[in-house]
Amino acid sequence: MVKGQRQATEELSRGVREISSQRRILFLSDAHLGEGSAEEEQHKRNSLMAFLDHLDPLRDHLVICGDLFDFWYEYRYVVAAEHFRVLAKFADLVERGLGVDYVAGNHDFWMRDFFPTRVGIATYRQRAVLLHLGRRIYVSHGDGLRRDDRGYRLLKRMLQNPVNITLFRWLHPDLGYAFAHWAARLSRRRNAHPHRELDDSDYIRFADQMLASGFDLVVLAHTHKRRLLARESGIFLNPGEWLHEFTFGELDDNRVSLKRWSCSPGAKGQEELLLERVRIEGKAAGA
Repeated sequence: MVKGQRQATEELSRGVREISSQRRILFLSDAHLGEGSAEEEQHKRNSLMAFLDHLDPLRDHLVICGDLFDFWYEYRYVVAAEHFRVLAKFADLVERGLGVDYVAGNHDFWMRDFFPTRVGIATYRQRAVLLHLGRRIYVSHGDGLRRDDRGYRLLKRMLQNPVNITLFRWLHPDLGYAFAHWAARLSRRRNAHPHRELDDSDYIRFADQMLASGFDLVVLAHTHKRRLLARESGIFLNPGEWLHEFTFGELDDNRVSLKRWSCSPGAKGQEELLLERVRIEGKAAGA
């Protein structure tokens, strides 16, 4: 077990968020808003906005599994203008009753109190533990879980060091965001690979450990590789990505599903398309 896995295991007992049994839970990850060209971003943003408008605030609960933005850094008095519409949409939906949790990803470099206090979204730095219909759900972005990610884990500690965070804040936001987008694009070019061919066996192994420790559903993201696997002790879900494929996960009663959001130009053609579905065993009937 690598250090990141040990740390996650040790933190499990710290707090559980219970979600109403009446709600279905949706898991969305890796939209990387701000990553592409103006045309790509408009399509991606419009698809996300249509998806959010499609949700029922009194019936649904959304869990963002990291990297909603290609770069997120909270200055004390400044918010990225390019994300204004999305943030306003979330604030409106939360006010109308939608429950939202945000588990930070590796592109969410620094989260202060903006989401909880200004938007009404609970945030989690490492992982969230949710309780729904008596089932325990473990959610983490999952960056650094690969055993050969030693270099990345060291870099992550440096980037999230409070001293370095403070120094970055002294950069003008225009310079800070320009530098961050440049660094993110450089990293993507160096690590470019088809996500479907990525070896995610370390993620499956980690999920098995969490399931064996008492969780019923483990949700990991980061790889962009969608997965829905019925394992010996429970279910492993990777919702995939909103970056190009617009996929997401769903837990509704006794079913876990992988779905794709289909959003054609115009008002018509917006729907949830089922890709895979498995039954989740557990405590729903007696919860």
